[in-house]
Parts: sequence; C-alpha cells; structure tokens
Amino acid sequence: MPYDAVYEQKKAASQKALPFIHNDMILGLGTGSTIDIFLDLLSEHITNNQLNISAVTTSHRTRQKALDLGMNILPMNRVTKTDLCIDGTDEFDDGFNLIKGGGGALLCEKIIAQSAKKMIIITDESKYSQRFGRFSLPVEIVDFEIGITLALLDIVHTKHAKHRMNAGIRKTAKGDDFRTDMNNLIVDIDFKDIHNPTELSHDLHQIASVVEHGLFLNYASVILTDKRELYKV
Repeated sequence: MPYDAVYEQKKAASQKALPFIHNDMILGLGTGSTIDIFLDLLSEHITNNQLNISAVTTSHRTRQKALDLGMNILPMNRVTKTDLCIDGTDEFDDGFNLIKGGGGALLCEKIIAQSAKKMIIITDESKYSQRFGRFSLPVEIVDFEIGITLALLDIVHTKHAKHRMNAGIRKTAKGDDFRTDMNNLIVDIDFKDIHNPTELSHDLHQIASVVEHGLFLNYASVILTDKRELYKV
C-alpha cells in the first residue's frame, strides 16, 4: 500500500484533538475525510480510557460511521448545547476565518458549531491560506426560481471579486443536482481573494433564497494541523 502523506497529516492533527475530550462530554461531530479519520481514533480513545461520551452529528454520513463504531449518538431535539465541536475545514487563515461546506454539510455544521462552548478544527497544512478565499465558497440555496438567485449572487460576486462569476449548481458524479441532507442545493462561487469576509457574509444573507453559506467567522477556538497549533486569545 503506497504511503499517503495527506492521510498521515490528518491523522496527526486528529490525534492532537484527543486530549481535549473528557468524560461526560457531549460532542458535536463534523463531516468530511478528516472527521472520518478522527472518528476511528476517537472510538479507540473512548474505549481505552473508559469514557462516557455522547455526540450529535452534522450529517447522515458521520452519524452512520459513529453508530458503526458503537458511539452513543443523541437526537438533535434532545440537545441544546454541546461541550465541544470538532470539525474539519476546506480553508483557514491566521485570523481563524474558515471556509467549509465542500462536503455539503455546511448548514448543519454551522448549527452544531453555534451550540458548542468551543470549536476545534482539525485539518492538514494544505488548507492554510495567506490569501483567504482561494477555495470556492459554497452557498446553500432553496430550490425555487434558481435564475433569480444566481442573478443576485452575481451582484454580490461583482462587488467582492475582480472577475466575472462562473458558478452553477453543484453536480454529483452522475451529473444530477447535488442535494444536501436538508434537500437544498449548493452553488460554489470562486472569489479567489476575500478581502472582507464579514461584509461578504452580510451581503449573502440579504438574499432571501440563501439558506446559509460556508464562511465560518468567529467560530473556531483552536486550529490543529500536523505542523501548527493556533489558539484564539
């Protein structure tokens, strides 16, 4: 089996998150390839240390894997707060700005992040960016009069980018419209360089058909990679 450097980097970051997990915690578990790795390590950590841990999940994918590993998964209607949210990211910068949603779970990820006393991001070093916005920004929209929504998104894009918007509805490998767990659609928008993420977030939320977007601002308390550890003061 060939050596997978990215896998090892994600595993190293995941291992750094384990000491933050203590007995009787309720965890919020994110979605993505890094979280898949983390779940395997978390399951071993719970067993080896005989921890009583419960969790809520941000996607059907994470929920099923956690159940397969024997974890105690709570229904969301029984949870109002979580002790710790652990998730990955598609991009991060030194200001703790994140772009998330490459896996399509951004709405549920943001809901769980808002419930958490602390959010820890585990990721690999390739996701770090000095020019925030190089990863396409996912925007979750309702399936109604999509042409109007795309036109309004184009106006926002023109305000915040120096090039024309080249965006459409995200597709599956089979060419079908990608659907989130909430049965919404995703538009991926390329900004290349986001100078004012707070203003962009505000402008996107002014569009009624935008359910949520992938800018996670002021959510993360800790960002862990194999090479760095960032802690918000």
